Amino acid sequence: MFRGIILLAGFLLVETPSLATVADSLPLCPMAKLKVERLPDLHLPRGGHSLFCAGNEMVAVGGHTTGFIPTATAEYFSDGQWHLVNTLYPHDDALAVVLLSGKVLLAGGHDKSIGIGQTFPVELYDPDSHSFEGIGSLDQKRTLCQGVEIDSGRVVISGNWYGDDGIEMFDGKRSFTHVKEVAVPRASPHIFRIAPDDVLIVGALDTRGERINGAMVDRLRGESYVDSLLLSWHPLQLLYNNPPNGFIGDTAKGVYAHRVALQNDKGQVALAMVSKAGFELLPTDCPVPSRSKWGDISYFSPIIVDSLARKAYLVGNDEERRLYVLSIDYKPYVETDKTGLRQPMALKLFYTDPMKECGFGQPSLTPEGNLMMAGGIYDNNFMPYNTAFLLMVGNELPQGHGPAVLFWAMGGMILALVLLVFFLRLRKKSVSVAPAPSPNIRHDGLLPRIHELMNREKLYLKSDLKVSEVATLLGSNSRYVSDCIKQYEGVSFTLFVNRLRIEHAKQLMRDNPDAKIMSVYMEAGFASESSFFRTFKSITGMTPREWLEQNGDGLAQTTDEN
Repeated sequence: MFRGIILLAGFLLVETPSLATVADSLPLCPMAKLKVERLPDLHLPRGGHSLFCAGNEMVAVGGHTTGFIPTATAEYFSDGQWHLVNTLYPHDDALAVVLLSGKVLLAGGHDKSIGIGQTFPVELYDPDSHSFEGIGSLDQKRTLCQGVEIDSGRVVISGNWYGDDGIEMFDGKRSFTHVKEVAVPRASPHIFRIAPDDVLIVGALDTRGERINGAMVDRLRGESYVDSLLLSWHPLQLLYNNPPNGFIGDTAKGVYAHRVALQNDKGQVALAMVSKAGFELLPTDCPVPSRSKWGDISYFSPIIVDSLARKAYLVGNDEERRLYVLSIDYKPYVETDKTGLRQPMALKLFYTDPMKECGFGQPSLTPEGNLMMAGGIYDNNFMPYNTAFLLMVGNELPQGHGPAVLFWAMGGMILALVLLVFFLRLRKKSVSVAPAPSPNIRHDGLLPRIHELMNREKLYLKSDLKVSEVATLLGSNSRYVSDCIKQYEGVSFTLFVNRLRIEHAKQLMRDNPDAKIMSVYMEAGFASESSFFRTFKSITGMTPREWLEQNGDGLAQTTDEN
């Protein structure tokens, strides 16, 4: 608390927030070596690609390969290896937004080799079938743009490279519409959601890579304005595809907030919060390290939040190609003590040995809570890498400093040993054999609650059902629900829901074999006829007509089942 008071006092003593005076009074950031695991290589070298988690699998999409040539391919990591699939269009330096539906919106990219031009095409990636579906085109050609999903499945898109900028909206189906101009055109802007239907847009570079007035903030709803903090600090400039935006809010409670790393002209890095009120610097228990004993640290990632582990990460490197991961205590939106002062966040810096075979691109959080680096470039766009690594941050002990942490860690280990001995003695006295423990105890009891809720409320009949809605009704969170279904049902949330919809559709057809297909798929919760037919055949191996011929009297007045 004392450190937090000192830091906040330092902020108040100067007109423009500065870290210089308080940094000298704070301890150095503790450091530890990070375990790194080499994964199988990608099938193709990739730079300018998108890397994300969808359907509990890591996926690398598009980018350019050797020779700076765009590639219309993607790869997903499953069963310990990468699987190569074709996309409909190449997406080099393109938009990639993982939607709450579980699908991924892919749009734009360079039109030609060596990073020239922009494109219109848009497609959706379905992680359940590892397939791509073309759904239309952007309102204007774009590359190095970003997007954020807001209410009702709509997506706000902005940013461009060597082309016009502006804000456009995807309606969640097939339509892309220009919404408004921006005060400052940007490349790879940061887009922060601050309300169910509003965002802030900021950035440090224009569409040709030149520095701009980073204090100018655009809003989806409302006029552009200048944020006074951004006159001295600006978000780290990121030339990666749709980076995470550090969301730490709770949409169910109407809380919209983000963590962001800021930098000033002196090279200092600080952590801030973004909300509807704008940008606010946050106290830390030690300065964000800008140097190690090997040299300067250059941070190149956004804040990556793991809400389940209650951690956030910032990734950088030095000239010898070591990687650094700054681990940040995840704290909820309200971080004040009884006096109203914000409590400092604990930091810890992890480092690796020099990684000469690692390309540098956007790190992405894996389902296990580690960070993946796959593909990327170092200093030559014509020679991207195909290597993949895991930064094992998910294996670290709870973060803290000093002897107290060691004391509690040892105490926890001793308690665990005592409980183990007690359990073994009880087991010897038992006649029956105890069932094997669940491979993931935190999910025990959750699956029956999911089934009970689905059957009672028939949530699967909602065509736009999201895992977040189920999690909210259960008093859980999206990742717990998704992981639980994946672990015990062996499928993604989307496929789990679609199975329930198909069973409902079968019952509808049994009860009324003369029903029109349109009424069946709509009542069963499908958004479109094509989605219904595709899902029905994928699950049953038959079309609805074929199924009914074996289980009923035939479907009357059906539409084309191509």
